[in-house]
Amino acid sequence: MTTTATRTTTGEPSLYNPAPRPAADVRLYCIPPSTAGAGYYAPWSEHLPETVELLSVQLPGRGRRSDEPSFTDSRHLATALADVLVRENDSRPYALFGHSLGALMAFETVGQLRREQRPAPALLALSALPAPHTASYRAIVPSRMTLGARSLPDLVGPLPEEFFNNPEIMAAFGAPLLADMLLALQYRHREEPPVECPVALYGGHDDPLATPDDVATWNDLATTPATPKFFPGNHSYPLEQAQALTTQLVRDLQAALR
Repeated sequence: MTTTATRTTTGEPSLYNPAPRPAADVRLYCIPPSTAGAGYYAPWSEHLPETVELLSVQLPGRGRRSDEPSFTDSRHLATALADVLVRENDSRPYALFGHSLGALMAFETVGQLRREQRPAPALLALSALPAPHTASYRAIVPSRMTLGARSLPDLVGPLPEEFFNNPEIMAAFGAPLLADMLLALQYRHREEPPVECPVALYGGHDDPLATPDDVATWNDLATTPATPKFFPGNHSYPLEQAQALTTQLVRDLQAALR
């Protein structure tokens, strides 16, 4: 399978395209969850139709770019992500999807695009995170930090057992995790006009971090409310339910384009 990655300078987000589809009608940009690299979404490409081209965001400090400093300021990251979308996208419509902490960054990026008077996505899809103006969001990071390392799978997904027994592995994983926690802790929600583009909301039935009520709070920040859709699984459901989630996402994207 042919893959492509955008050129980037140190400190800028880049894009990873696991299955280039230059003839696709629409592009789907995906922001990964905490600590994950762009490869998190690579399995999705086999479930998406030829009409949708997947581009996964690679952030500094993660994956193949683990030797670079991570972002710790949400506004700086949103500005950088908006710059990438403006620079890399062509005339085709696009959607923006974010899971977990990626949902916060997708939301902030749309806000930055609006402030810069840039084209908004055809669909903003948000997964597995309470909206940032709620008490549920503000409690996520402090609650996990007090529970210790064994609570990390609830926050970032499954971890191998050797992770907990190998200090070197924990140290390598800990740097981007701490940066993401700092970003989340420093985030301050600002009152702005609601999101005007169509919104889709998703979650896992058994997610301890984002209950159905939590996911629905994003509707407070959108012009047109969306009915949240839930799938079997916990916080890592996008990996376990890739086919079901991408099928629903494409359906919601098609509805937004109409």
